[in-house]
Amino acid sequence: MSDRRVLAAAGAAAAVVTVLLVGTGLGWWSSGPSAAAPAKPLSVRTSLTPRPAFFGDAVTAEVDVDADARSVPAKSIHVVPTFDPFVQTGSPAVSTSRIGGELIVRYRYTVLCSTDACVPIGKPLPVKLAPVVVTATAANQPLRVAAKWPKMSILSRLQKGDLGASAHFRVSGGLSPPSYSASPGVLADVFTAAAGALAVLGLGLLGIELVRLLERRRLRGVIRLTPLEAALAYTRDAARRPDPADRRKALGQLADILEREGIEPLAGTAGDVAWSEEEPTPDRALELADEVEVVRRNGG
Repeated sequence: MSDRRVLAAAGAAAAVVTVLLVGTGLGWWSSGPSAAAPAKPLSVRTSLTPRPAFFGDAVTAEVDVDADARSVPAKSIHVVPTFDPFVQTGSPAVSTSRIGGELIVRYRYTVLCSTDACVPIGKPLPVKLAPVVVTATAANQPLRVAAKWPKMSILSRLQKGDLGASAHFRVSGGLSPPSYSASPGVLADVFTAAAGALAVLGLGLLGIELVRLLERRRLRGVIRLTPLEAALAYTRDAARRPDPADRRKALGQLADILEREGIEPLAGTAGDVAWSEEEPTPDRALELADEVEVVRRNGG
């Protein structure tokens, strides 16, 4: 065989292998019911696990919805189950998958029955659940499918030896009414009144403290004068008044304070001006106040 024929055969074989690999990856030759669209636009399967179950056991109830993915939107599918006498213990776990043209939505519920209606006496108790109803929309047309649950029974946890002649089940007829040593209504009224009184008292104390706080802030803004500073201010204020009696009184007070402060020369001068026969003039009162101010600033 020539080299040219060998190369041609190798190339053809490589092309065939490539086509086989690509076709397999794209699913050209895959077959089976899961890859094609379902025969019906909507079908439902149900299951219960375990079956049968012992009294008080948690039971897993599954609803598998098979839909035509090309015509039934997943968001249009709604499952309406009824588990009486079982009750759901929580929200269902929902999973969605798609294989080719088939859309599969699985709802998994956990249900439980621990009421008197599920108590088996002597033999397994058959339980018949109402069919589950699934609705959807296909090409704007409503769909509705009802699916039956498998047969279910509940087994007793008691052995045959436990079910003697003395064994029986008693259903409570209800709780007896409560009794109290003191009326709850009266206590509620008393506590409400006490809470109101405490609230008023608290508001009163808060108001008092607020007034005290404002007073402290106001006093912090007031300038506190020494007796000598107050006497000097009084003297200058009296110098601006027309009545000489005001100047005499202010200068007399200034003389007394100067004497208590030990500023003897100015104390005598202030007393002489205050009680002299001539009325103290405004200028003389201001002049004397300035002299005292100078001595005060110099520490004398």
